[in-house]
Amino acid sequence: MTIQQMWEREYKEQRYLDHLSQEQLHRRAEDLMGNIVTLTTDSKIGCIPVIGDERALWRRWVHLLVEMHLRYGAYPAGFQKDWQSHMLYPNPRSSISQKAVSLVKQIQSLDKGCLFKYGKQEHLQRSIKEGIIRLSPASKYEDSTLSSATRDTELEIDIQPGLEQYQMNVFDGKTLKKKDTISLKDAKFKQSISTDYYMYCVSEVLKARLFDEFEADSCLVIKQPDEFANRLWLSVQANLPDYKFGMGQISYFDPILPVPTTPEIFNTKHFRYTYQSEFRYVCVPNTNIKELEPTDLNVGSLEDICEMHVLD
Repeated sequence: MTIQQMWEREYKEQRYLDHLSQEQLHRRAEDLMGNIVTLTTDSKIGCIPVIGDERALWRRWVHLLVEMHLRYGAYPAGFQKDWQSHMLYPNPRSSISQKAVSLVKQIQSLDKGCLFKYGKQEHLQRSIKEGIIRLSPASKYEDSTLSSATRDTELEIDIQPGLEQYQMNVFDGKTLKKKDTISLKDAKFKQSISTDYYMYCVSEVLKARLFDEFEADSCLVIKQPDEFANRLWLSVQANLPDYKFGMGQISYFDPILPVPTTPEIFNTKHFRYTYQSEFRYVCVPNTNIKELEPTDLNVGSLEDICEMHVLD
């Protein structure tokens, strides 16, 4: 039995997508395929390998194809012509992508152990020379003028369980005894926080497609992440004493297959952004603040622990 056949049988035994509408299935297909496609080293569209963490994406893609086949018949039945209209995918024809592919080839040896900040040359130049780090409010990422790869709701997450195993106990209001258990399948939940907070986002991977999607012409390579974090923390202590500082890898969340534990909004994003491999620094106010404005911190010159690369 092949891996694909095993995944197909697995899904038929537990159809966790059968509650989704056709439009919702299209959106999920976009989210999955946006992660599966990639920009190759010869500036062409390719696919990620079926190994490591990438297997989970391929597995969910096979599951989705099975659901579509069970409903509408053999592919491409059920897929409307414009189903990919919102998909995040690399553009091999853009001048930025072609330049980025060349740059990544030159500096790919820096990939392991480094962090990468994609952005505009003028802004990253200030960071490495003067030590200016711009913290952005989470609320600002809902701005409709931002690119699709950047725009997101960083103050809330939506959950729509697709399995019967997600249940809620119902208790009698007077006796407090359990009365019933109801399934949460297809129920819609929204988890949110009541305060805005600051973010500084970088990536753990060097990818050519990220230059184009983040509208970046440069990349700041943080070669000593621990020292960078220490300098940022010291600046937060000095300039934002009423804020808690934290950092870590982003956990990518599937709203149809939520994990048993409650996700932390500060370090959780929808799985459609998985390919970005984000690492995030956050500053959360001790008291709730509805809306923050961007602020700059000075961490001192970063030339000793970072290097900057500009697309030719």
